[in-house]
Amino acid sequence: MDSSKNKIILYAFSCLMEKMKNRINYLKKINKPLIGVLFLFLSCSTQKDALPNRLYHQINTKYNGLFYAEQYLSEGVDKIETFHKDNYKEILTINQYGDIKNAQNAQASLDQAIEKSKIAIQQHSMEIKGDEKNKLINKNYMIIGKSQFYKQDYAGAINTFNYLVRKSRDANAQSEALLWATRCHQEANNIESLRKNLILLEEEYFLNKEQDAFLDEIQAEMSIKEGYYAEAIHHLEKALKKSKIKNKQIRIHYIIGQLNLQLSEPNLTESLYHFNQVIKKNPDYEFVFNAKLMRAKTYDPKLTPSNKDRANFNDFKKSLQKMLKDGLFFSQIKLDKKELNLPKKWLIH
Repeated sequence: MDSSKNKIILYAFSCLMEKMKNRINYLKKINKPLIGVLFLFLSCSTQKDALPNRLYHQINTKYNGLFYAEQYLSEGVDKIETFHKDNYKEILTINQYGDIKNAQNAQASLDQAIEKSKIAIQQHSMEIKGDEKNKLINKNYMIIGKSQFYKQDYAGAINTFNYLVRKSRDANAQSEALLWATRCHQEANNIESLRKNLILLEEEYFLNKEQDAFLDEIQAEMSIKEGYYAEAIHHLEKALKKSKIKNKQIRIHYIIGQLNLQLSEPNLTESLYHFNQVIKKNPDYEFVFNAKLMRAKTYDPKLTPSNKDRANFNDFKKSLQKMLKDGLFFSQIKLDKKELNLPKKWLIH
């Protein structure tokens, strides 16, 4: 399939180049270089719906504006996530969007992403009779909207995403844009618009697997904010099954573990399972440290493990006792010991 596509692209460009060559030779004979420039310009017109024109503008969009815009956006998001500090005393956020200070640290990169995307749109958009023929232009609008989102310019981002929902004839692009607009409404605390968009996404839009996971994350965040932890767990478990990103899986496991401890009837078994999953995925030290600390809160001396679970229980007990020898961990245990049901002799350091 890729080989056939490459052959078509090469053929189209060879035709385009041959066409330009013939025109240049003709113009050399009549000695009118200015007309030659005009012919070259017209051959790449954004208002001519021909295969060579579409290929020319798509390739220029991809390897010039879009490529650099994606790099700058990725750079900006990396800065935000790097400076983001989790508060392990509270339920973690699913995503690491950070605060306004983090957004300011990434502003230069995000502004560059917006600028590169705008240039690509201005130079290579092929909107003909209301239909965008350059399919990569949608991606440039998405980068502009995401960059505005990460800058915490939610009003600007909502306008960008809504424009794409209205103008694009690509169903996948429309779904993606509406999801991000919904996330903007959530961050901006526009509850009425948030609920309206959620209904639209559930009833009128077809979402792919990745988009469906994003929707579950939005719904989980809303449920957590409203105190409906059982609903949040349901959405997060669905998102977890669809996620392929290791760091996202780690965060979701951790949050589900936290939420199970917050239920009116805490589910210690489920909580322990999810904190163990965090540890097994070998995240950074801070995550492992806090997962082990939270795992200690799942210990219940009133419960006697079954024979099936005894080996796991004993491993957990040995691991916890070993951790108590760690001075840093012990200082945390002392701060949180009222929340623990550990035998007092375990807390002797």
